[in-house]
Amino acid sequence: MKHLTLSDRIRIEALLEERKSFSQIAAELGRSTTTISREVRRHRSVVHHYSTEMARKRSECEHFGSCTVKGLCGRTQCEAFCSKCRSKRCSLSCKSFAPKICALLKKPPYVCNKCPKLRSCSHDFFFYRAKYADDAYHEVKSSSRSGINQTPESLAQLDKLISPLLKQGQPLSHIYLSHKEEIGCSQRTLYNYIDQNLFSAINLDLPRKVRYKPRQKRRGDREIPGYRKGRTYADFELCLA
Repeated sequence: MKHLTLSDRIRIEALLEERKSFSQIAAELGRSTTTISREVRRHRSVVHHYSTEMARKRSECEHFGSCTVKGLCGRTQCEAFCSKCRSKRCSLSCKSFAPKICALLKKPPYVCNKCPKLRSCSHDFFFYRAKYADDAYHEVKSSSRSGINQTPESLAQLDKLISPLLKQGQPLSHIYLSHKEEIGCSQRTLYNYIDQNLFSAINLDLPRKVRYKPRQKRRGDREIPGYRKGRTYADFELCLA
């Protein structure tokens, strides 16, 4: 099954606006319910309709029920919890303030599209927007295929193993065969890492490599010119058959 396209996401957004369930959306798109649920949860966007200060005034804190912070107002003698104080809102000065997420967002459809309480709600809003979801999907797809398949620690360990041996004059093929179990990648990959300057050893430490000119890539099959169409050897063999 192919990945969701922009057209699929536009349809998902339209059906969410019609307050369709995930199973109904999945049936219309020919996908599984899990696919639709995962798509909406991964690619929903948060919208703040108010400034930070206004949001703090309107939103209830996530830690409101269990908060034991005291003295935010500067009065050290005050024994009352700041969350219970009516003279000053603790959310405006507390560093641990976290807006409480609406309970409706913890169950399907996980977004505020066509929510009947939207106008009176004081929580952060989450929406599924097809264009944003498609852009986020392509960004993740692109970033996951870029870079190298190594952690900084494993790359440093490889460099510590291979670079000193290269600088001693040992060929990379010999190093690879001698330490194959420790390296954990192909010999071609090691050449790529050196080419990308990821090791302290450089191409000049590969005496054979600097002797060769860069290889030219083979061109693909050329298009047959118009005057040769129907006059190739393959056409001749078809006439004999």
